[in-house]
Amino acid sequence: MIRFANKFDNERIKEFLIAFHEQHPNRLSMKKQNWSSEYVDQQLSKIYAGAGFVLIADDGFLCAIRSPCFWIPNVWTLQETMWFAKSKKNSLKLMKKYIEIGNEMKKNSEIEEFYISNFGDADLSKIGATKICNDWMM
Repeated sequence: MIRFANKFDNERIKEFLIAFHEQHPNRLSMKKQNWSSEYVDQQLSKIYAGAGFVLIADDGFLCAIRSPCFWIPNVWTLQETMWFAKSKKNSLKLMKKYIEIGNEMKKNSEIEEFYISNFGDADLSKIGATKICNDWMM
């Protein structure tokens, strides 16, 4: 079952964050001494207060944040910022729910568009997405 997360899910979300970084290590995640549980709680609190939403499943989660458009005042976008599930089945369910919510937010004029990122080169055109860029890290 997929549902909106709340503050009582924070510890589980932190477990998912650790699992994600163990599977997809990068320079930032390698510095575990810099990780802050309190900071994660603060960030999640902001999201729960209206900056976006977090979806949670039995074995994963998806976090999305509303962001202002850089070029146009009073225009908002929705950006998936973290998406992880241990099973492909729940990963797909989380994505489908995100798309459902994003489309509803567009319909209600809460956002103008929404974005999905992924590791690898998945073809998301099958679900109606348009590829606009590749992300690179240095």
